[in-house]
Amino acid sequence: MAKRTGNSKTNAPGTLVLNGLPSLSTEAAAALAEFSGELVLKAITELPPDAAAALAKHKGRLHLTGLTAISPETRAALQGHANLLLPRQVPSGP
Repeated sequence: MAKRTGNSKTNAPGTLVLNGLPSLSTEAAAALAEFSGELVLKAITELPPDAAAALAKHKGRLHLTGLTAISPETRAALQGHANLLLPRQVPSGP
């Protein structure tokens, strides 16, 4: 799926929406990070630091607005992502 191309007329990368995906392994996060377009993962409520580090390599807009808690390690891993959308208020995890 990460190799999906977007609009065939404009060659724009498009958007990959996986809002039914409740969790993400580090391997899957690394594969999805290769997608160049917008990546929407609104059903993920928790994200391990290793998976967050893999997703931080993604170059497009990244939606993680379903997170219910975020550990300091996960927050640090995501900090380098230039176009990240998190919930308006996400409490820090343990």
